[in-house]
Amino acid sequence: MITELDTEHFGQQLLNEGVLSVNELTQATKTAKNHGESVITHLVEQELVDEQKLALAACQESGLDFFDLDQHLISQECLALIDGDLLKQHTLLPLCGRDNQLLIGIADPFDDSGLQQIKFRTTMAVQPVVVEYSKLLALRQQWLSDNQHDLSDLLNVDKNEYQAPAAINLKSYIENFIKKNN
Repeated sequence: MITELDTEHFGQQLLNEGVLSVNELTQATKTAKNHGESVITHLVEQELVDEQKLALAACQESGLDFFDLDQHLISQECLALIDGDLLKQHTLLPLCGRDNQLLIGIADPFDDSGLQQIKFRTTMAVQPVVVEYSKLLALRQQWLSDNQHDLSDLLNVDKNEYQAPAAINLKSYIENFIKKNN
């Protein structure tokens, strides 16, 4: 993982892949800098790009793998490893843990401050993967807003019959979260 975004190189990659026009990239770069935010965060929050294309371009630039949250399972035990305050501070989400290694979904591979804090607090090795920004935010928000981490409401099952699984299908999780909050 690279820790500093080479804006010029990454910008050229976005142009070459048709993700942005020259004018859009120039304006987005200036605005992000003026607001003290990363270019990736700005592009996604302002809905200037296709998130998956941006995530794939970030993977190519950083050398990290892409993790499609719709196609994988997320470990409830893994989510519980990270303090909610730390999740509120950073745009990341623990996905699974194995053999003293923690897989962490991140939207911006060029911001590793949260990864360093997780590594320090858990004493586990951290393996980042790039995920789509809005999907990460939706899952993180659901986890943070659910004080008891009870997913029965989200999964539309009776609380008396609900038994939390070790992992849940993220696609249905995200779809139910979106339905519930619209």
